[in-house]
Amino acid sequence: MPEVRSSELCWGQRYHWLRYHQVPPGARHDAHIVANCPLPERLSMARLRAVLDHLVLRHETLRTVYDADALPWPLQRVQPPGPLPLRVASTEADGTAGPAAVVAELAGAEFDMAAEWPMRACAVTTGGVPVRLVVVFNHVAFDDGSLEAFKGEFEELLTAAVAGRPARLPAVAHQPADLAALEAARPAAEREGALRHWREEAGRLPADQFARRRVPPGAGGRPMDSAGRAESGEPLAYGVSLTSPELLPAVREIAGRYAVWPSAVHLAAYAVTMAAYCGEERIALRQLTSHRGAGPRTSALTCMFSPALVCVDLGGAPRFSEVVRRVAERARLAQEHAYAAYDEVVEALALEGERRGRTLRAAPEVNFLTHAGRSCGSRRERLVRNAEPVAWARSATDAYLRVHEWDDGVTVALECLAEVMDAPDAERFLRGYARLLHAHRDGTADLGFAAMTALPGFPPAPDRGVARTEPAECPDDPARLAALTGVVARVNKLASVDAGRGYTGAGGRVLRLPQVAAQLRAAGWTGLELSDFTGARPLTALARRMVPVG
Repeated sequence: MPEVRSSELCWGQRYHWLRYHQVPPGARHDAHIVANCPLPERLSMARLRAVLDHLVLRHETLRTVYDADALPWPLQRVQPPGPLPLRVASTEADGTAGPAAVVAELAGAEFDMAAEWPMRACAVTTGGVPVRLVVVFNHVAFDDGSLEAFKGEFEELLTAAVAGRPARLPAVAHQPADLAALEAARPAAEREGALRHWREEAGRLPADQFARRRVPPGAGGRPMDSAGRAESGEPLAYGVSLTSPELLPAVREIAGRYAVWPSAVHLAAYAVTMAAYCGEERIALRQLTSHRGAGPRTSALTCMFSPALVCVDLGGAPRFSEVVRRVAERARLAQEHAYAAYDEVVEALALEGERRGRTLRAAPEVNFLTHAGRSCGSRRERLVRNAEPVAWARSATDAYLRVHEWDDGVTVALECLAEVMDAPDAERFLRGYARLLHAHRDGTADLGFAAMTALPGFPPAPDRGVARTEPAECPDDPARLAALTGVVARVNKLASVDAGRGYTGAGGRVLRLPQVAAQLRAAGWTGLELSDFTGARPLTALARRMVPVG
């Protein structure tokens, strides 16, 4: 299909674009955004289609595909306006697939990003009349800010269509391609300043803060599958959540007392509780951070967030007030430098891992979500074991903490791989997290480090964890190594490649890794994940892991 224009990927898009390629097929749907939109009465199917097509016309992101094979960099390609494909599912027993089945199909299938627009839609009908629209977005193209903007425009267009009046929508100031141009033109000094911060932060990171607790599947100490399933080789994970109406005022009162954001209070509780579990003084996390600040980029409808590394040093047995101060300062610095190209931050971590001779394991992710106008659904503190997060477990992240703030409470949800934390310890984690915050609500306590880390009641951390079982490696083979270095050189436009260095140290760029993987497979080789290329292993060692396709 012809294109209207093209540009490099925006900085915020790169995180999910790389993640989508890294996660194995069958698990990529975990990052899709699904939204339900009620429809007004007297809305015809023709008007609904017209509204959707108008939004496609207004916003280039809704008709953009992503070309991983473009050189020198992957491109977002904007296609001409056209009708959005719209599935229809009836609530009536008419022999066709019902809404639940159709939505599950749309939400569960991975996007063909090179050919498919990043929005799928299903109109749910009763008696032939549309009553609800369900939309599924690829996270590369959408975030929460984009979703709210989309819903607002969608509702205004629907209201205007039913009332028979013109819609009152502001002009679209910036499209994603405009944002990409602004980012490309950002002064080199500003860009280098942000990257300098992340290089310094990489130097502060623990190589693996779960080292004392990590027990890989099959190494003993934790079951492969607590549900009794046959061993499948897939990672086992747990999901636990704690909902508390009292945590909302507790956190706000603590934040007011120390003049910090509520998120800093939550991060302080997280850092202390994680230190208690890991037996480490330096705790790292990746806070999912929005880049929708003031300025011309704010209105662009696309994904504008990525993880910002926060490393907190808890040395010196600080009291809670001091932990809050340290966390707030590290979070401030992270936010100050957060607007950077995600792939370049990953490259900084890869080079630091190569310098140490040890791959830096990705720090756990932390995300803060606000649900204005909605209730937590509980009048008392309640802890629930959730369904196993099967798809998330394949994302190569050790743990993921989400803090949901409702109008009347807070939910803290933890997902963790079984190799770093079992279900009972996940429950202890959330209860200890809540106890720590409740203890400081009225301002009469300022617990010391030993008292704080005793609250969860974790069993002592062993001196060291069980070493991870490494994949089998093939013998050295000049042909295999030549295939790898040839692809790395060709994709990255390198005159030569030092096979004794890691991928990044040899000059490879993280943003080109999907192209490297695709060309290796086309040449008949598999066996390497994208994350292998961002570790500390030299290309000679990576070549030993390659196996022929099929």
